[in-house]
Amino acid sequence: MTYSSLLSRLRSSSKPIRFIKNTFIQTKHTPIIDNSNILINSNKKESWLTSLLPIVVAVSGGSLAFQMQKNQSLCDAPNLQERGVRIGGKDSTEHVVKGTYKPVPPELINELKAICQDNMTLDYDERYFHGKPQYSFHKAVNIPDVVVFPRSEEEVSKIVRSCNKYKVPIVPYGGATSIEGHTLSPNGGVCIDMTLMKSVKALHVKDMDVVVEPGIGWMELNEYLAPYGLFFPLDPGPGATIGGMCATRCSGSLAVRYGTMRDNVINLKAVLADGEVVKTASRARKSAAGYDLTRLMIGSEGTLGVITEVTLRLQKIPEHSIVAMCNFPTVKDAADVAIAAMMSGIQVSRVELLDEVQVKAVNLANGKDLPEAPTLMFEFIGTEAYTREQTLIVQKIASEHSGSDFVFAEDPEAKKELWKIRKEALYACLAMAPGYEAMTTDVCVPLSHLAELISKSKEELDASPLLCTVIAHAGDGNFHTVMLFDPADEDQRKEAERLNNFMVHAALSMEGTCTGEHGVGTGKVKYLEKELGKENLRTMKKIKDVLDPNGIMNPGKLIPPHICLVGGKDSKEHVVKGSYKPIPPELVTELKAICQDNMTLDHDERDFHGRTHYSFHKSVNIPDVVVFPRSEDEVSKIVQFCNKYKVSIVPYGGATSLEGQTLSLNGGVCIDMTLMKNVKALHVKDMDVVVEPGIGWMDLNEYLAPHGLFFPLDPGPGATIGGMCGTRCSGSLAVRYGTMRDNVISLKAVLADGEVVKTASRARKSAAGYDLTRLMIGSEGTLGVITEVTLRLQKIPEHSIVATCNFPTVKDAADVAIAAMLSGIQLSRVELLDELNIKAINLANGKDLPEYPTLMFEFIGTEAYTREQTLIVQKIASEHSGSDFVFAEDPEAKKELWKDVCVPLSHLAELISKSKEELDASPLLGVLIAHAGDGNFHTAIFFDPAEEGQRKEAERLNDFMVHAALAMEGTCTGEHGVGTGKLKYLEKELGNENLRTMKKIKDVLDPNGIMNPGKLIPPHICL
Repeated sequence: MTYSSLLSRLRSSSKPIRFIKNTFIQTKHTPIIDNSNILINSNKKESWLTSLLPIVVAVSGGSLAFQMQKNQSLCDAPNLQERGVRIGGKDSTEHVVKGTYKPVPPELINELKAICQDNMTLDYDERYFHGKPQYSFHKAVNIPDVVVFPRSEEEVSKIVRSCNKYKVPIVPYGGATSIEGHTLSPNGGVCIDMTLMKSVKALHVKDMDVVVEPGIGWMELNEYLAPYGLFFPLDPGPGATIGGMCATRCSGSLAVRYGTMRDNVINLKAVLADGEVVKTASRARKSAAGYDLTRLMIGSEGTLGVITEVTLRLQKIPEHSIVAMCNFPTVKDAADVAIAAMMSGIQVSRVELLDEVQVKAVNLANGKDLPEAPTLMFEFIGTEAYTREQTLIVQKIASEHSGSDFVFAEDPEAKKELWKIRKEALYACLAMAPGYEAMTTDVCVPLSHLAELISKSKEELDASPLLCTVIAHAGDGNFHTVMLFDPADEDQRKEAERLNNFMVHAALSMEGTCTGEHGVGTGKVKYLEKELGKENLRTMKKIKDVLDPNGIMNPGKLIPPHICLVGGKDSKEHVVKGSYKPIPPELVTELKAICQDNMTLDHDERDFHGRTHYSFHKSVNIPDVVVFPRSEDEVSKIVQFCNKYKVSIVPYGGATSLEGQTLSLNGGVCIDMTLMKNVKALHVKDMDVVVEPGIGWMDLNEYLAPHGLFFPLDPGPGATIGGMCGTRCSGSLAVRYGTMRDNVISLKAVLADGEVVKTASRARKSAAGYDLTRLMIGSEGTLGVITEVTLRLQKIPEHSIVATCNFPTVKDAADVAIAAMLSGIQLSRVELLDELNIKAINLANGKDLPEYPTLMFEFIGTEAYTREQTLIVQKIASEHSGSDFVFAEDPEAKKELWKDVCVPLSHLAELISKSKEELDASPLLGVLIAHAGDGNFHTAIFFDPAEEGQRKEAERLNDFMVHAALAMEGTCTGEHGVGTGKLKYLEKELGNENLRTMKKIKDVLDPNGIMNPGKLIPPHICL
């Protein structure tokens, strides 16, 4: 049915809502509600459906909205009265956002018309529709002056460039399902509706990723992916688009298993305020190249750029699933079981909590007879045997916490019926108060505080005259409240605001966040300073101002208006890279006063810190001074004085980096962080730990072991947590647990001016503010000195199996690694060693291993599940010429077996084969080791340091492999970082636009260029 014919029938229908219900909702394209919930033979139910459509409520971590598909030409906008939208009469009682309005210049209108042709409109109704979203509690005085509907990235770039020229505000617009006022136009301006850009640009089945335009909805995307056995695992409300989901850093009920939007985007493209298009990263699954602009854009709510393309990480559709439900006497009991289930070590895919009021609403709306008690709903996915095992474990946990009526389903129809209780919960809530509006809010706390927060909130909600319900994503400490109020009663509206305020402040007092997944917009902006601190917000504003100097990008969102920078614009003077200046004696005196005996001018100590022995890369200069601070306060003072004298700083940890990150190119001050190695706080129930940066990961795991926990990243021995953050490292377990980026909850860092910034709260997920955490991780000390890190921990696995298998060629081995990853099982390690590596092991250890390319696997989980995984991989290996498949379960046997031991995944076999040919043809000895599960491999090339010709051959081989990887959409560095060694490849990988964006951020946060100069940003990049 075309859009125009749909509108025609809507205009002629005496019952437009019934028409929408019968014609639109029942199609598979926009499944707003399940049919069984619509066919209610009651006038009351018809009434609540009518009142529901103009309202959006939080569902599964996003929002629920009716969003009609637009026609190709949108100048002829329908009248809003005919859409069922009420105009006027309410603004005096709305929570309004005031802005500064200036009319759009006619010259801009003409330019936009030339760019968009028929895909723009000045129609009042269409502008009102885009500027006064009925789905949000928050409103604005003004509406956009123009709405444009670009069809391509090029058009978006031209639109933004023209708006920037005339300093006219821009508001990006997607599915418009957000509930915190993200799409309001408080200053008027231009609304860029992205819904015509909804194509799937490329699907890479073997890599399990997809490249899409931002206007495609997640539900439409999953329909497209289903025939390939893949799906995108985030599930906010219907109508949400991929672009909007990126902008708000949303998640959903599956986040407990698959993470949030931040964890599922590989890279993206965005148009910045000057119209420049920046691509944030390559398509490799992991990369340690450059600032993490991907994560900076995700959650920036359109304040830094307009997203035009997104590359998403996909998952295999699970082989089997079970849905289960259980009741409890109190919400605290239910929350305690959620925490216990998470701490049991099993991987639950969903843990949802409904309070007794919500269950009562479900009964009333659907004629059900469910026990009206707090209820937990679980979903378990995996193999049939594993899901049943998970179910029994959780059933036992629930029974130990007063759980009753434990029901589960495996049959598809039975599961659908059971899960429908959760999916329709909020519709049922609205059915209890026809004609009322809903204010929905979400907060998130560390898991151990969830029961306390829900209990406190329930007491407050139950004492309120408003009808309120609680729904929680209980597996990650995130919960939503729906507060129904009469829109004509200002006291009820204020009461809803008071309850929201109470819950937010309660969450913040428990180290939580004001928004776990809805985002900040205008609705939560007043809470950001309390949550993040003024230092964080000033840092955000510096980034905002340098990327959007005219303030045109979605103004009034995310950054509180009172946040201003102290003083004028700082000098842009930079230390000349690789240029030595003697350190002023006044600075030495001040450093001595700060550090006392913990500093040295000794030449040998300075030489040791300036000439790393693990790196191919060297420096002419060494530091003038080495200091060993003992506290964050000392680091702050050191940095402040170095900035005052414009003296270079190089942070120093375990010094295990390979790419010259700790070289002192300009002399200056080396800050050795190894005395700051304390565990500051361990939260066992939250499975997180707060540490100083100087602690080593191995020492940390020794500390954690008695508590049954471990930190799952395993780079080389000696690596410290601070250095691991600085280089965005990973290790062999990254295929299961991700990189450093995925395992840091928040951190603290000293910026170039000495200010200490805390990047986020301790909540497991947050949609509050720019992602400064991810910006700092991988910045290699060029933006700040890390002084504290909060890490996500894992439960030590109940059981593990280590297996090895040999293959005729490295290509055969790589093919098996890819097939194993595509099988859907969760491997914890997949390592590839070539035949030369095996030969070296035999010579070194007196072994007699078959000297063939070898894959090594590790499987973790329950005993039954690990054995099942092992048999699956053994079968895959046998189908690809694998031989000598050996596995071990005994701890000593596993230790002995394991001791012998990045491009998009589909290109791994080709890249390794090409590299092997080149290595074998070289006179040098080169061995190959790969983290084959994520497309990352390492080569060790041995040369005589006295032979310059051999050194050049080693550089040539490195250059060959990097360029081969880049030609396959890969990265020059999967986990080692850039430093000085990979600097020359960054422009080819990331593009000049990306590097200029990085340099803008570097310059605004470090105007004197003192922070680890000469690293990460090529010296020729200028603005």
